Amino acid sequence: MGAAQRAAGIALCRRGFRLAGELAGKHLLELGHRRIGAIVGSKVSGIHATRYEGFVDALRAAGVRKNRVKHAADTIHGGYTAARALLEADPQLTAIFATNDLPALGAMHAAADLGLSVPTDLSVIGITDIQLARESRPALTTVAVPTVEVAGLAVSLLRELIESSYGHARRGKAEVPMRISSAPKLVVRASTDVPRSR
Repeated sequence: MGAAQRAAGIALCRRGFRLAGELAGKHLLELGHRRIGAIVGSKVSGIHATRYEGFVDALRAAGVRKNRVKHAADTIHGGYTAARALLEADPQLTAIFATNDLPALGAMHAAADLGLSVPTDLSVIGITDIQLARESRPALTTVAVPTVEVAGLAVSLLRELIESSYGHARRGKAEVPMRISSAPKLVVRASTDVPRSR
């Protein structure tokens, strides 16, 4: 669950990035997938790496110790290129997890170009729940993150910091304001299903 936190006297507003990846991983596992590829938008740190960590946590908890991973630009084209590489390296993959919706949509395009049907031959899941996820065919299963809510909380938090004696808070004379945001939620649509052996 995301929360604004104190870190060295600085107010932070964060979302449940790790939980979002965990929810995606659990969904694929509950459907029966074990050969799962991952498309990650960052190699080292940031929200994409944190989402991937949550995904790996879910796999490890289920006893799945290995998955193929490709790092890619956070775009449809980046997802397309990464998904083709994953599927060509391991044609037995039954699912692909992407740390954002745009690469997940690219993965669906790559599957189609390789003659695979989503979700019959390959399940695909992303994170964010952008409008294109709802409009794609098949509609993309995703983990919705409270982007609008967090943006509102960040603005509210900034206003409160400006209006308060934040300078005093940094010297230990006042509390840094805290904010809590809602947790990410799984949104099941048409791009995921039970695996079919190929």
